Amino acid sequence: MKPHKFIVSILSLVPLCACQSNVRTYGVDDYRHVITSTNDTFSVLQLTDIHWCYATKLSDSTTYLTHVLGFAKEKAGQIDLVVITGDSFLGANQSMVTKLYRFIDSWNIPFAVTYGNHDKEGDWGRAWMNQAIQKGKNAISLPYDDDNVDGDTNYFVDWNDGNDTIWRFYLLDSNSLILENAISYGYDGIHENQVQWMKTMANQSVHTIPSLGFMHIPPKEFGDASKEAKADRSRWILGEQNEKTCESAVDSSFVTVAKSIGMRGVFFGHDHSNDFVIQDQDGFTMGYGVKSGTELYYHENETSKQTLTGGALYTVKKDGSYDLEHLYVDDHEGYPVSSIRREGLR
Repeated sequence: MKPHKFIVSILSLVPLCACQSNVRTYGVDDYRHVITSTNDTFSVLQLTDIHWCYATKLSDSTTYLTHVLGFAKEKAGQIDLVVITGDSFLGANQSMVTKLYRFIDSWNIPFAVTYGNHDKEGDWGRAWMNQAIQKGKNAISLPYDDDNVDGDTNYFVDWNDGNDTIWRFYLLDSNSLILENAISYGYDGIHENQVQWMKTMANQSVHTIPSLGFMHIPPKEFGDASKEAKADRSRWILGEQNEKTCESAVDSSFVTVAKSIGMRGVFFGHDHSNDFVIQDQDGFTMGYGVKSGTELYYHENETSKQTLTGGALYTVKKDGSYDLEHLYVDDHEGYPVSSIRREGLR
C-alpha cells in the first residue's frame, strides 16, 4: 500500500539484524505440502489485503468474506485451496489476528498464508504470528524460521493425483521495506537466496511441474512489463489500473528463474485499487488478485458504484492450462456480484 516513499529518522540508518545463530538446512519435504485429488481441475481462491485492524467490525467483515467464498464456490463448484497473499492486518492486536485465522479455518478448506509488508507490525513477534496461523486444523503449516532463506513464508503446495504431481503453488515472502538511500525507502521483494531456494525445490523433481507463484509485493520486473502492456494491449489479460504500481525495488533473478522452472504466472496484492493482469514479452503472466474487503482504501467505480473488491479464482487443469477469474462482491445491500474471466492461459 501507499505511500511508496517517505522520510525516515536517522535512527533507521542503524542496521537492525536478526542474527540466526543456529541456522539449519532442511530438505524439499520440509517445505512441501500435498493435496491429493483425482478431479480434472483444482481451484485456488486468492484473498489479499484484508487489512483487519483493532476497529474492524467482525460481523460485517466476516459476512463479506463469507459472500466472497460463496461466490467462488458458485463459480468453481469446489475450492481446493485458499491462498492469502499478505496484509491481512494493519494496526491489529493479537485477538483480531486469532479471530481472522479461526474464521478462515472454519471454512474447512486447506489455507496457506504468505506475509505482506504490514503483517509483522503489531504487538507480537514473528514467531507468535507463525504459531497463530498453524493452530488451525486446515492451515498448511509454515516452514521453519531457522533456515538460511530470507522471509518466513517460503514453501509450496502440490496438487497430486496419486503419486503424480499435476500442479505446484509456490508461496514466497516478499518481505517488507528496503532502504534505497539515506532518507527514503522502497518496497522489498524476493531476495536472491529465495530465488535459489525455489530453483533447488524445482530441481528435485524428475520433470518440470507447471506452477503458479503467490506473493504480496509485485516483483520489480512487473513495472516495465505493465508499461509495455499498456502500449501493446494484446498483453493485457484483464482488469483495471486505477493507481500507480508499487513494485519491489529489489533486483533479483526471480522472473528469469520462475520461467526456467515452469512457472506460468505470479500473482500478488499490495495495490488495493489495481486488479489488472498482464503478460511480458515472453508470455509470462503477472498481475494482481482482488482486494478482499473494504478495510482501508479501495476502488469504487464512479458510475456504477461497484467496489473493486472480492477475490481471485485460479482453476488449473491436467492439460497444463488454467483459467483466471476475478470475482467482485459489492459491500452493498444484497452483496451484488460480477466477474471477469480469461480461459486457457498457459
